Parts: sequence; structure tokens; C-alpha cells
Amino acid sequence: MKNNHTLTYIPVINTLRGIAALLVVFYHFIYTTTDYVENKALLTISSYGNLGVTIFFVISGIVIPLAMIKHKYKVSDLWFFLKKRAIRIEIPYLAAMGLSILYLIARNYIPSSVGPSLVPDFREIIYNIFYLVPFNENIKWINPVFWTLALEFQYYIFLAFFFPFFINKKLINRLLLYGVVFMTGYLFPYHLFKILPIFMIGILYALFLTKKVQLAELVLVYLTIILFMIWTDYSMLKVTVAIITVLVVHLFKNNHTKIGDFFGNISYSLYLLHVITGGALINLLTHHFTAPVEKFFVIVSGILFSILCAYIFYRIVEKPAKDLSSNYKRYNK
Repeated sequence: MKNNHTLTYIPVINTLRGIAALLVVFYHFIYTTTDYVENKALLTISSYGNLGVTIFFVISGIVIPLAMIKHKYKVSDLWFFLKKRAIRIEIPYLAAMGLSILYLIARNYIPSSVGPSLVPDFREIIYNIFYLVPFNENIKWINPVFWTLALEFQYYIFLAFFFPFFINKKLINRLLLYGVVFMTGYLFPYHLFKILPIFMIGILYALFLTKKVQLAELVLVYLTIILFMIWTDYSMLKVTVAIITVLVVHLFKNNHTKIGDFFGNISYSLYLLHVITGGALINLLTHHFTAPVEKFFVIVSGILFSILCAYIFYRIVEKPAKDLSSNYKRYNK
């Protein structure tokens, strides 16, 4: 049996995080920058950048169960688990939300900005803090990338209650759980239930890696997920990317490079901030630089500025939160 550290630290996952974050950045800076980039091939390629979110979901599907197995998670540990995740995720999230609000305020004073004020009121801020935006169609996310964090939060709650069933030694109990997951995904294709099969791809691999399930069960559930997605008109491209992500993790577990580690480390910060840093810079510059070669340097400038801001945010906010979460013990008072 592998030691606990090996089970919870898979080097290539950090590189995949960095790739996923950069894919999302390219998607927002090229594909969604309205009427700026005109090259159809580049627009088509960058449109697939949103698949970076799928990679993030699969990674969460792998690493959170591995950590729960390492710490021998039980339902009685629910509050410890949620508090630990909150320290790791919420501190950077709230800091990024504060910066996003400041950006929206500053946006009103930039001459080239157009449209109504987007500064949120108190009610909208509360909805964002507690991930309630999906439940009120009149409320918008302060930062458009925050929607995935709501799904991640729902995923943590789901695991907190149901993970013991995933590692139950009786096959029939696990099969019943899989059936419930697919049934809820079919009957209630909203919020977490819609994308839970993607998380499941990661969860099942984590269980396979720790010998909680056998290869036959892994393959059976994977085939069921694929058939379920075909049946429900789900994007097969997303499930393909999810399966490829697992294959990369399995085949290249220990592969990593310094640049991969760098982008992996700042991936969460880059994801949180790129719209209000590099994206804001690009939006400002698009009004002044319109020649093809100028557009290239505008996009590159936005990417580099986003990376710089993400690194600073990582050092000042995210890493301290990460360290605090790692040091938070079960019996802290």
C-alpha cells in the first residue's frame, strides 16, 4: 500500500491545474473579448478554453477524496472537513470578491468604460458570499468566474455527507449510491446534480487508486457515465476531456516541471483574478490598439499582467490560507 503522502500528492495534478487555469484565461481573453480578435481559427481554438473548468472539476474529484481517505473521514468529521476547506478556499475567494468590488467601483471612473454601473448592493454581496446566486435569477455574480466555486462548494457538502457510502465495503451499497447519483442527475439536471458525473470520474479514480474499488467497477461506472451523458444530451467533449485528464494523471503521476509547478501553484489565484486584472487591461487597451500586431501584444500583455497579479495574490493571500488550512488540526479549539 502506498504511503499517505504518495496518495495525497500527485505531482502531475499541479501541472494540470496550471493548464486548466491558462485555458480559461485564453477563453476569456480571446474568445469572449467581443469583436476584438477576428481570426476565426484562433476564435475556434480559444472557444475550447472553457474545458479548463472540466479539468478543475475532475481534479477536485480526485484530490478531495484522496485527502478524506488519508484522514479516515467519517460523517462525524463533517464540520472539521468543511472548516478546513473553508479556510483553504474561502479566504482567497472573499479577498478576490473584495478586489472585484473595488474594480467595479473603479470601472465607473474610467472614461472608456460603457454601460450601467455594475457595483453590487449589500443584498447581492450576501448572495455571492454564500453562493446563493444560482437560486435567484435576478442576482448576478460579482465576478463571472465565481459560478464554478458555487458548484465546488456544493460538491464539498455532497462529499461531507455521502463519502462514507463511496468507500463502503459492500458493492451493493456503492451501486445504490451510483444509481442515486445518476437518477438525481436525470430528474434534477441543475446545479451540482448536472455536473456530478464529471466529479464522479475523479472520485472513482481516487477510489481505484486507493484500492477501494476494483478495475472492473471503475470501468463499469465510467461506461455508465458515458452512456448517461449520451442519453441526456450532455457534451461528449467534456466527458472525453474528463477521461483524458484521468488517463494523464494515471500514466504520468510523477511528471512535473518548474514551470508546471509555478502555474499549478498560482492556478487558483489566476482563475479568481484574471478577469479583473488582465481582462480589465485588455478591455482598456482595445479602445486604442486595433491593428493585428497590436492586438497580439494587447492579449499577451493581459496574460502577463494576470500572471503577475496572480503571483502577488498567491504570496500575500492564497499561500497563507493554504498553510493555515494545512495546520488546522481536528482538535483545534
